[in-house]
Amino acid sequence: LSNKARFIVMVVKGVLELRKKKKAELLQELKQHGFASMKDLNAIMHGKGGKRSGDLPIDEASGDGAVAGSEKDVEKTEYDYLLGMNLWSLTYEKVVEILKLRDQKKQELDELLATSLEMMWDRDLAA
Repeated sequence: LSNKARFIVMVVKGVLELRKKKKAELLQELKQHGFASMKDLNAIMHGKGGKRSGDLPIDEASGDGAVAGSEKDVEKTEYDYLLGMNLWSLTYEKVVEILKLRDQKKQELDELLATSLEMMWDRDLAA
């Protein structure tokens, strides 16, 4: 969710230009701006670590720091979750909605991490 919000902000502010660019150039620019690929996001979801570039604050969205990584070609599908968003997603309201959802999910994660295994087990038995 943080990646999506940061992507929208960068496009709206003109930091990231999508028009009149070749696919390979655009994908490389996304990688340089530190956007996580689907492969990275899947690794995080499955608990295998990976970089968490999506945790950058929105204010850092205009940063130009390059991300170190392998030099292999980036597949088109690795950034489809960003490039496949419809144009209605490029609005301030959508950014606010995504940030609110991100904060809600972070709160849920914090609550889950603060819950002991025994408490989880008791809740499952009570359900």
